[in-house]
Amino acid sequence: MKINIYNIKLIAFLGVAFSLSSCEDYLDIPAPSNAFYEENTFVNDATTATTINGVLAQLSVNYYLSNLSLYTGLYTDEFTLNLNNAITYQRFYNNDLTSNNAPSAWSDFYPLVYRVNAIIEGINDTNAALSNKDQYLGEAYFLRAFSFYYLTNIYGDIALPTTSDYIVNNKLSRQPQEEAFQQIIADLEMAESLLSEGYVTSDGSETLSQARPNKIAAQALLSRVLLQTENWERAVEISSAILNQSGQSLVDTENVFKTDSGAMIWELMPNNNPDSYMKYVPDYNIYFGWNYGFSPVEVEFGNAPVYLSESQLDVFEEGDQRFENWVYPVELPDTTYYLPYKYQTKTAGEEASAILRIAEQYLINAEANAEIGNLGAAVTSINAVRNRAGLPAITANSREEVLAAIMKERRAEFFAEGGYRFFDLKRTNTIDEVMNDVVKEKTKFGEVTWDSYKQFWPISYSEINANPNLEQTEGY
Repeated sequence: MKINIYNIKLIAFLGVAFSLSSCEDYLDIPAPSNAFYEENTFVNDATTATTINGVLAQLSVNYYLSNLSLYTGLYTDEFTLNLNNAITYQRFYNNDLTSNNAPSAWSDFYPLVYRVNAIIEGINDTNAALSNKDQYLGEAYFLRAFSFYYLTNIYGDIALPTTSDYIVNNKLSRQPQEEAFQQIIADLEMAESLLSEGYVTSDGSETLSQARPNKIAAQALLSRVLLQTENWERAVEISSAILNQSGQSLVDTENVFKTDSGAMIWELMPNNNPDSYMKYVPDYNIYFGWNYGFSPVEVEFGNAPVYLSESQLDVFEEGDQRFENWVYPVELPDTTYYLPYKYQTKTAGEEASAILRIAEQYLINAEANAEIGNLGAAVTSINAVRNRAGLPAITANSREEVLAAIMKERRAEFFAEGGYRFFDLKRTNTIDEVMNDVVKEKTKFGEVTWDSYKQFWPISYSEINANPNLEQTEGY
C-alpha cells in the first residue's frame, strides 16, 4: 500500500528495526511493538529511545541518500549513464522527469517527518521522568531539520508539517523556500541547545560511535544552511568553532569512510550482521553490486549503472589522492572507465555512510570567509583540504579566484556523495550556465534539453491527488 504524506497514520517503525542486529545501538534495539505512538510508548527511556532508533534505522538501511547521490549525479555532470541501464535511469540522465515518473524523495522523507513530529509531541506530553529527554528531543529536532533540508533542496517550496495531526497536514500547501530555511534553522538551533557535545548511546552513555547526531552535527548542518542562505558571518563563526573544538580531523583519504573515522561528524551505520544483505554501505551495492566475479569484467561491467563523466575526471589534479583512493578503474580492451569508489568493502562494520564530514566545514569556512573579504583565511582552509589530498598549496589574489578554487575542491571532495554537486549548482546560481553546456554532451540516448525550472523536481501525481492544496512544482 502506498504511503502518502497526507493520509499516513503514524505507526512506530517496525519491520526494519525488528530485523536488524548491529553493534550500533539504534540497530540493536527494536522499535516498540505493533502500535501507534501512544502515551504508553513514552513511559520510560527505553521505550522512548526505540522511537528515535526506528527513524535512524530507516535512514540507515534504506537507500534515500544513496539513490539521491546516484540520481543527482546522473541529472547533472558527475556521471555518464552506462548503456545497459538506459531504461532504469535514462529519465534522470536526460533531465526528463514528470509527475508520472517523479522521484520518491517526497514520499521517502515526509513519513520520517511525521514520525519525528509524533516523537516530539509524545516526549513533551508524557508525565514520565525521562533521564535523557533533552537528547531524544534534540535528535528529533535534528532529524526533522535534516529531512526538510533535503526536501527543500530537491523541490524548492515544500510543505512544513510540525504536527502529527494528519487532518491538519492534509490541508497544508507548499511554503516558500525561505520559510523552509527559517524552519530548518529554528530546528537546528533547538537541537544544538539540547544535544550533548560528545557522542552518546541511546541510554546516554558516552561512546566512540558517531552514529547518533550530537551538538557538533547540529552545528555542522546549521553552518551548511547558513552558507546557503548567505549568512556569511555566522557561517564563519560556527564552522570555525567546529574546526577548533570538535576533535574531528582531516584523516588520510584511505581512512575517511571507515567506521568512526576522525573525518566523520555524523555517519549512518549499515546492518552489521554478516548474514544480512544490508551488511554494507548502500553506495557499495549501487556502484559495485554488478561485480560478482563470475564472468569477464567487460561482461559484468555492462550491469554497472554509471561511470564518472569526463568533466568530473577533469577536476582531479595529478597526484590527487582522492582520485587514487576514491576512484576505481575498469580496464576494458578499448578504453578505461572510472567508477566512484569511496566505499570499498563488503565486510560488515568496516565502513559507514558519511552524512556530515569535517572536510565540508573547512570548505564552508573558506567560502564564507571569501564572501566577506577574508581571502587569507579562505585560502588557509582550502589548502588544509588540498594538503590532505596530497596537493600543493594554492595562492589566489581575488574573491573570484578563491571561490572558483573552492568549487573545484568541492567537486573533488564530494563527488557521488549526498547530492552536493546538484545543490551547489543551484545555490551558486550557476546551474543554468553549466547544464546548458552539459546537455550538449548527453547525446548517448538522444537529444537532451535544459530549462531553468528543471532545477527543482516534480511531485508525483498521486501526492497532488491526495491533497487539493498541494500544487505541482512550477514548470511540470
